Amino acid sequence: MLKRLISPALILIAVFIAGAPADGQDAVIVVSGAYRGRVDGCDCPGGLTGGLARRAQLLHDLFPDRIPLGLDCGGILDLDPEGGSAKSRCAIFGLAKQGLKIMGVAPRDLFYGVKFLKSRADSAGITAVSANLIDARTGEPLFKPWVAVSVGDARLAVTSLVNYQAGRRYTAPIGWTRCPPDSVLDDLLAAIPDTVDFIILLTDMGVEPLRRILDSHPVFDLVVSSSRRFSRTSSLLIGETFIVRPAPDGRALNHVVLHRDAATEFFTHSLPGELAKDPSTALWLQDCLGR
Repeated sequence: MLKRLISPALILIAVFIAGAPADGQDAVIVVSGAYRGRVDGCDCPGGLTGGLARRAQLLHDLFPDRIPLGLDCGGILDLDPEGGSAKSRCAIFGLAKQGLKIMGVAPRDLFYGVKFLKSRADSAGITAVSANLIDARTGEPLFKPWVAVSVGDARLAVTSLVNYQAGRRYTAPIGWTRCPPDSVLDDLLAAIPDTVDFIILLTDMGVEPLRRILDSHPVFDLVVSSSRRFSRTSSLLIGETFIVRPAPDGRALNHVVLHRDAATEFFTHSLPGELAKDPSTALWLQDCLGR
């Protein structure tokens, strides 16, 4: 495993850039979660913030020469019965245009059915992963349990686990269910080769469920969670594992930098309403939404 130097003063987490050259550049990853189809931003009490067009502009300003690798911990879809399906589709494709390559699947993401998500993710070039969402009829995994990706000289394994509470019935009418993370962890980790440098978990679990998993399986280097059961700092350490919750609803851009000297940094960049929108992305969104 990579050993990292983490400053307690840092609020955000570093991300890796897909295809980052092995010429000494730091690896950068943009992390997101609980996006909820907010393609136009979050109409929050503090004002309209976020939005894919402003996000695209900020990404360009921060990384003018490259697009960072995007990881999402789930909750991308909009569940509004009026227009939610279209916004969900546009959110998936819009995030893909901005570098999203791997998404953990949250139960919310299956609202329109497994086929809807698989079709949209495949069309956008996004790999959907989950180790404990299974087909209720066959018992087979609905998605790939984990995937490997190389970033510069680093070899990463990315997996996903959704929250589970004993005693609750999880089988859904659309034919999927979830099993306890503990029941799949041993086989999952046995499948990940020892040559991997960095293991990343994407999840919707809160602090206490994560603590139980990390106490029994202290092998993860980074956890990205969409759970709202986090403090305002949105980051913490459990053992040697760095946990981060990206800003929900697209209200901010979170990225992590993995330096070549093994230090890890986590950053949050706000997307205020006055931030100029990327014109090409705004036009693409209008077309995508049929406006």
